[in-house]
Amino acid sequence: MKELTKKQETLLIFLLGALTAIAPFSIDMYLPSFPAITEYFKTDIAKVELSLTFYFAGIAVGQLFYGPLIDRFGRKKPLLVGIFLYALASIGCSVAPNIDSLIWIRLLQGLGGCVGMVAANTIVRDVFPADRTARVFSLLILIMGVAPMVAPTLGGIFVASFGWQFIFLVLALFSVMLFFWVVAFLPTVVGPDTSVSLKPNVILGKYIFVSKDRIFLRYALAGSFTLAGLFCYVAGSPFVIIHLMGFTPGQFGIVFAVNTSGFLLGSQVGRILLSRYTSDQIISTASFCLAVSGVLLLGSVFLLSVSPYFYLAPLYFFLFFAGCIPPNANALALQHFTSNVGSASAFLGFLQMFIGSVATAGVGYFHIDSALPMAAPMAVCALVSLAIYHGLGAKRKVEVNVKALG
Repeated sequence: MKELTKKQETLLIFLLGALTAIAPFSIDMYLPSFPAITEYFKTDIAKVELSLTFYFAGIAVGQLFYGPLIDRFGRKKPLLVGIFLYALASIGCSVAPNIDSLIWIRLLQGLGGCVGMVAANTIVRDVFPADRTARVFSLLILIMGVAPMVAPTLGGIFVASFGWQFIFLVLALFSVMLFFWVVAFLPTVVGPDTSVSLKPNVILGKYIFVSKDRIFLRYALAGSFTLAGLFCYVAGSPFVIIHLMGFTPGQFGIVFAVNTSGFLLGSQVGRILLSRYTSDQIISTASFCLAVSGVLLLGSVFLLSVSPYFYLAPLYFFLFFAGCIPPNANALALQHFTSNVGSASAFLGFLQMFIGSVATAGVGYFHIDSALPMAAPMAVCALVSLAIYHGLGAKRKVEVNVKALG
């Protein structure tokens, strides 16, 4: 592939950001509809939260399939197939006859939508040099972060005006627009590679090889447990903010957006700090602060009845420090792979979504009339992330400096 111009590079980053935004749009836009879906299907909130867990599971498992396909057929064709599946599933969600059907169709929606994450991570690794990947990942998070900033508010408006089904029709339209954007603009970054085998034993062998890589595991798991804490917030926030704190679905969108701005701010502060500090230094400090914020958040549960701000303040700091870690962790996890980048990227995404789905399942499974089922998993995820990062790095310190150009 010939070198991109500055304008083409900027457009590519926006496209990759939009592809990674499929997941948060699919999550955050329908969060305000939880009470409406609960009432529509005459079910309980835990069952509706299960639809979120199945979506996470679809994203996790789907990435393991797309990784080898992206290595074998190039980046573009598998991407288009996944987006097409996502569009069909989104329409299916809008006409689901019962809550069980919605849960299973959400699984299919995740299987289709996850291709955007795999392709985007892989293309970043393909196109940009090692000393720019962390910076580019931070920019993707900034673009992707528009979703949680505006999606809940839009979702609340759509639910109030047109019903919860309309949300999924909007998601279908968004995916159709992405489909044609990819067709028209995405360059052939890496073409088909006929030497890549799609035999199950070969694919499994590649994932086993990646899973034994100590450098990869250190950063992948630290970043995955950090994101799992974020997912717990996403899963539990409708109940906590609307039911326990007494905000309306419309107000929920505003509160959710303000909290999410902490995650975006953290990701961009981390990007700026790359001009002075290494990615390892940023992760080390942020993971410690994240763990402290998690413990404070857990303690604030017992002050929620006094004022919601006792809970929202440590929550904001938690999300801020969580935003500093994933861009740097992703860059360091993938940096040393020179072949089978798609498979490595897919396994990274699988870990992130699998751990996230397990954590969010815990939020729903241990549901009680308290903020504890949300705060406790968040604190645990932060502490585990800290332990893994320092534990796996204790015997073999990896000196990798991922700095921004300029």
